[in-house]
Amino acid sequence: ASPACLARALASKKASSLFRPPHFWLGGCQKCGTTSMYGLLSRHPQILAPEPKEPGYFALPAAARAVRARWYVRSVLRLPELCERGLARRATFDGTAYYLQWGTPVAAALRAAAPWAKLVVVFREPVARAMSWLQHGRPNGHLLPCWRCYALQEDDARGPTLKK
Repeated sequence: ASPACLARALASKKASSLFRPPHFWLGGCQKCGTTSMYGLLSRHPQILAPEPKEPGYFALPAAARAVRARWYVRSVLRLPELCERGLARRATFDGTAYYLQWGTPVAAALRAAAPWAKLVVVFREPVARAMSWLQHGRPNGHLLPCWRCYALQEDDARGPTLKK
């Protein structure tokens, strides 16, 4: 099967009833559970999980996206495999959680690429997420000795940083 199946499917009169990839975007903050959600979704028999989980395609400048479009469609969305398995019976998605941190330009690019796609966002209680993030950053997995001495502050799109 070739990606031409998508063009044929979308041109047909039944196009509105067919799944159109990507079917949804998976988003959330670091340490919110997006990797666990990705794992659960990838086990579903009707879902083809993206490879890699977080391609970051729509965070790239438009010129870079144009160069990587074939890779995104074939490898991330797995369109040849999607066509082979039956376009109307399978779903695929993009699992780049950090798209949410890039703001309006990425949101506009996502909307322009797939206005039909849904957004699945994973949330986590903020204090538990912050503590998990702190533990994640430690080489031995233990919290900082005096974690009350530090305050989390947002630092643009790169995420939280520690300030004493």
